[in-house]
Amino acid sequence: MKPKEIDTVYLRRMNTITEDELRSFGLFYTVLLSEPAQKLFWHLYSYADLSQYPCDFPVLIEQLSFTAEDFNRASEELFRFELLKVFRKDEEGRSSFVLEPLMPKTPDEFLEHPVLSRFFLAKSGLPLYTKIRNEIPRIPVSLEGYTEIRDKLIPTDNQDWTKKNEDDYQKASGTYELNSFEPENPFDYAQFFENCSLRVFPAKFRTKENLDYIGQTAVLFGIDAKRMVAHVGNSMIRGTNRSFTGLDLNKLYQRCKDDVKGGSNAECKSPYDIAPAEFLRRHQNGVRKLSDADARLLDDLMRVWKLPSPVINVLVEYTLETSNGELKRSQVEKIASSFVRADVKTAEDAMKKIGSSKGIMKTAGKPRVNQTVKSVKPEEPASADSEKEREELLKLLKG
Repeated sequence: MKPKEIDTVYLRRMNTITEDELRSFGLFYTVLLSEPAQKLFWHLYSYADLSQYPCDFPVLIEQLSFTAEDFNRASEELFRFELLKVFRKDEEGRSSFVLEPLMPKTPDEFLEHPVLSRFFLAKSGLPLYTKIRNEIPRIPVSLEGYTEIRDKLIPTDNQDWTKKNEDDYQKASGTYELNSFEPENPFDYAQFFENCSLRVFPAKFRTKENLDYIGQTAVLFGIDAKRMVAHVGNSMIRGTNRSFTGLDLNKLYQRCKDDVKGGSNAECKSPYDIAPAEFLRRHQNGVRKLSDADARLLDDLMRVWKLPSPVINVLVEYTLETSNGELKRSQVEKIASSFVRADVKTAEDAMKKIGSSKGIMKTAGKPRVNQTVKSVKPEEPASADSEKEREELLKLLKG
């Protein structure tokens, strides 16, 4: 087996090592195998479940700190001692290899093997070989009267650990464990991660930007955490070697927008607590699909103007009822700017802002576009100076 730089390596593992097999590896195989071969075995075993594979051959040897010759020698050792299966496929001037680590033989199986047991005797010598044969199964050593010696794994003054190492560690571990991530929306991230494996959404793509976008999009379109896992998985970008290279936010947005069942069965205390997209759908006389313009307007209200969902819903209903069922961006943004300046955070505050003291909007389930709304118009810019102020506010919110 001599892969070239252009070749691709796949990993698969069909079994999990047992306690007896692990013990056998420590007793016998560490004597027979070189350190590079042992390192290669545990790499193949441990990494077989991670989404970064398949990968190009240079990536594999770089991760192992091997040369190509080191890899060839180590893989030949594993193959010779029945710890590795190799499958090869050639196509269009390049090859792909599937490497499958095999489980070590149990101590009894190893000692009964006519070749492996002889190899071990030759390597270890007769005294150790005889001792092991006579003491399997062994009696556990008693720890009575002993005290465990503890020390720090890595000294605090370790010179090999740089600031970049620490930054990379914090970035990788912090995004997945959410140690430093503070959600800015009510999306159920705990349930999302509980149902989302690293195969579907690798840790290196779980950045604050991506997580914020996922949560805001779910809240906007009413996508629950479990269904969002499927949308995220189907929006991942694959590279030429089939490994993930990023998350396609535009594709994720479109998938959620087209999920017309999103939020339709949600039970809320208030009709204004549902997802803005679902709220607008209920005002469209049975038409479930949102237009691109309406969806983008709702998106801007949430991401750019940073309005909570209940406030967006009050704004949408007010605009529809006072504009003969039309959702005009210019009017909506004028009201949004007044809400931002007044720091409106709840549906009640929004209704007060537009002059409704008794909650004249009774339900969000049916449109009432022809009704006369007994309310005072919201504060709207009435001059060029006010219009300029609104535009400056919008630029500030966009960052």
